[in-house]
Amino acid sequence: MKKSPYCSLLSQSPLGRALVSARGQKVSASGFSLIELLIVLAVAIVLLLIAIPSFQDQRAKSHVKEATEDVLVLIRQAVAEAPVRDRSMRINLDASTPWCVGVSLGNTTCDCSKADECTVPVAGVDVTRVVSGASYPSVTLSHNFSGASTVFEPVRGRASDEGKVTLSNGDWALELRISSEGLIRVCNPMDNAITGYEAC
Repeated sequence: MKKSPYCSLLSQSPLGRALVSARGQKVSASGFSLIELLIVLAVAIVLLLIAIPSFQDQRAKSHVKEATEDVLVLIRQAVAEAPVRDRSMRINLDASTPWCVGVSLGNTTCDCSKADECTVPVAGVDVTRVVSGASYPSVTLSHNFSGASTVFEPVRGRASDEGKVTLSNGDWALELRISSEGLIRVCNPMDNAITGYEAC
């Protein structure tokens, strides 16, 4: 019996070869079984559950560092400007929620929680000088300055009141310490793994 040209054509195609194999012999299936897929999924979930707390901890530490550096830059800028302006510069602290730190000229206090109150004139334009805890909602601020402020004098850069500002988030904290001589340093009160800062 003569084979049809369609049969030979069909046997050369992938579908035809599969049909021929299915009729004549056992074909090995490739891919994953449902059990293998579930095992991989279970392992992925376990690894994710292990990684999430570590990620959240890292994020909390990062927020403390960022908030502390922002406050440090604000204070150092005020100290540097005092002799240039030949005016005292006041650092105003508010530990309520959201916390804030603001700068004002001379002995004038300002409420950094109010918009455009802590301003410093720059080239005839009042520029707001505030770091707000609204940018770092998980970070809290506390301080031990009487009157919630300190003033840096223009000549020697001394501070009217010495004290510390603590920024914390869970197990992580950093302190900004201001001496009566006007020296500012950041240290680690908990002696934990925030690298780059010495213990207080």
